[in-house]
Amino acid sequence: MLTASHDLHVLRIDTTTAAAAAAAAATTTTTTTTTTTATTTTAAAATTTSSVLLLQLVAEKEFLVTMLTSSHDLHVLRIDTREDALVRRSSEWVTGLVDDMHERVELRRNRERIVEIHHFIDHHAAEANEIEDQVSAGWLLYTQPPTLSG
Repeated sequence: MLTASHDLHVLRIDTTTAAAAAAAAATTTTTTTTTTTATTTTAAAATTTSSVLLLQLVAEKEFLVTMLTSSHDLHVLRIDTREDALVRRSSEWVTGLVDDMHERVELRRNRERIVEIHHFIDHHAAEANEIEDQVSAGWLLYTQPPTLSG
């Protein structure tokens, strides 16, 4: 008889059960006083014993196939679970990396834009100061804008 541990990984064949069944079948035969009857009974017992053993082997084979299939399915399930976890973690890592890179690019772009605005303000402030200096020095005279006649 086959037995399995609780996690379906270790299978063991118990040969003592098969031997005990064969011995029990052999002792149940009765011997008669005539040689012909004794030979027939012994042949019937042997046939019965072999058919019992054959049935046990077939049952054990089916049990073994079932256990191996279950073990294989469990192993495949564990592999699939591990694969799903790895794919999820790598996807999260890539998403985090892309988000971080996007944030850095946006931050750098925003800082460059702020620097550009500061240059713009500095340039126009310097131009305004230059015009103010020219006006105060008398170099630039204000003229009345032309009026529109209409």
